[in-house]
Parts: sequence; structure tokens; C-alpha cells
Amino acid sequence: MQRLSSPKIGKIGLKTRSRRKNMANILVVDDQPFPGELLKKELADEGHHITCVGDADCVMSLIEDSRPDMVLLDLYLQGFEGWDLLDKIKKYAPSLPVLIVSAYEDFVSDPRLAHADGYVIKDPDTDQLKQKIRENLTRPGIDPNSQPALMKVRDGVS
Repeated sequence: MQRLSSPKIGKIGLKTRSRRKNMANILVVDDQPFPGELLKKELADEGHHITCVGDADCVMSLIEDSRPDMVLLDLYLQGFEGWDLLDKIKKYAPSLPVLIVSAYEDFVSDPRLAHADGYVIKDPDTDQLKQKIRENLTRPGIDPNSQPALMKVRDGVS
């Protein structure tokens, strides 16, 4: 008799996912199309599945629906909305790694970065970013082949 495997059930619903070993589902949040497309090409070449979004209002629903393994977040999304988005992501999915990817070095010593899992300056040479991604995906407690721990509050129940 053949045993049937059941799909993974998370806190927010039923989700199935087949994935090559070490392939990560990465959400890139950047309102500028060129950096997103560059990252999409470079990281897809590494075997990752990349989703790019430029509208900060869509990010939380994308995280809920696609359950990324990591988020690459630009801070300049309609001003400083990126900081607010970082806080929302970390409240919703505390173990979901979020790397800040910015064109500006000014934020390196900003105390708000304590909520992020890394900070990388945008550069056409993506080697540093790829290294940070590998570090975050291989740190203890992170399995790129499983669902991230998600928390969602609906109607006062978590």
C-alpha cells in the first residue's frame, strides 16, 4: 500500500510547495524597475525563484500568499515607507529574513536596522548580496525547503 504524503499546513492555511534543494523563494521589494530586474536575473542564475514588487501596499499579501524564504527590501519606497514595511514584516513573520538593499550608505549606523537581518549597498556586482543571502538562508533555524514561521492576527486570534 502506498502512503500518501500530506501538504504542509501553516498557521495561515494550507500551502503546498515543491522546491529544488537550496532554491529559495525571494521577494524583492523595490519601486525602481532596473535594480529589481538585475537582482531577478542574478539570483535566478543562482537557482532562486524571484518575485519583484514595486508597490509597498502589495507586500504583505504577497508574503501571506507566496510565503517567501527571504525579503530584499529597498528603504526608499514612496519616501521612508520602507522602515514601516520592515516593522510590519517582522511583526507578521519574525523569523523571515529581511535584507535591506539600499543605494545609500547613510543607514549603516541607523538603529532601526536592528530589525533587519542585514544591510547591503546596491551594486551591479551582486557578490556581496549573494553572500548575505547564503548566510541568512543557512543560519540555524532557517530551512529554505520549509515554510517560514508566520504569525497572523485575525479577529483578535493569533
